[in-house]
Amino acid sequence: MPLTLTRDGQPASAIVIAADASKAAQFAASDLQWHLKQMTGAEVPIVRDDEDEKVTGTRILVGESAATVALKLKNADFKHQEYLIRFLPDTLILMGRDKDDRGEVKFDPTPSPEAVATWPSMWDEQGTMYAVYDFLERYCNVRWFNPTETGADIPRTKTLAVSGTEVRRAPSFRYRYACYTASEDYDVFTGLWRKDTDGYKSWEAAAYPELHRRFTDWWKYVHAKRGFVQLFRYRMREGGELCLGNHSLYGYYDRFWEKGADAKKAELFEGRKSDWFAQGYTGRPPQMCYSSRGLIEQVAQDARDFFDGKGTKPGAVAAGN
Repeated sequence: MPLTLTRDGQPASAIVIAADASKAAQFAASDLQWHLKQMTGAEVPIVRDDEDEKVTGTRILVGESAATVALKLKNADFKHQEYLIRFLPDTLILMGRDKDDRGEVKFDPTPSPEAVATWPSMWDEQGTMYAVYDFLERYCNVRWFNPTETGADIPRTKTLAVSGTEVRRAPSFRYRYACYTASEDYDVFTGLWRKDTDGYKSWEAAAYPELHRRFTDWWKYVHAKRGFVQLFRYRMREGGELCLGNHSLYGYYDRFWEKGADAKKAELFEGRKSDWFAQGYTGRPPQMCYSSRGLIEQVAQDARDFFDGKGTKPGAVAAGN
């Protein structure tokens, strides 16, 4: 039996979250509400589980709440990044493993910097958000093609009824990251033009007209665009378990190439290891010699020291720690 969420442009359901819902659940509930309104014109109410007597029609349980616990579904029972979409009579469950952060979330689809500051980090556990976005794609045919103001394809219908089989899964890749730069530069990283070109400036003005209208101050616009693009990246399920690499061995120049000119860098010098650096260059080589056994042993020792609690060496980064 399909679950009716809206009927003739009016709500036929309510989104239920815990009175002290996680940030991920709050965000997921608000973005689900926004998408349902874009699709149907109906503003499906968000109700706390301590006022669920107000719910009429289908219950959409978003994140852990008293209602999910009664169904023997708890946040702690989910594996890393795992989430669930479950259809029951009169009830739709969208939940997953979330970080236990109960701060207030201010949701805004064309966000202010103040709103963005309250959002979950992309690297927080946010399984409930994954459940909502998978549900919108899989059962409502919503698609997000790019982060611009015209980049989403949201079907229109006054009456929305959904049904389907249960989904319980985690992303196949534990780490998902499409752009190492800040979100406001996502378009530059993935686009056709460099940021300083007329082509990019013309395209960017056409891509984000509402943001330009709302935020005439350049710096406020940059922060608002960061949030707007961040929305797209949430919907694409970027994030997961933080694991960054590269640019890891620049400290070796101070430790093993030559003694630095200033006193602080001079203290780091352990001795010249010319064979650890790329050969055939005049002056300072631009990279390491990755076939050098001595280099490999030193990198392994530095890593072992870190995991033995001895900290990082100068120039090294323990991303994800």
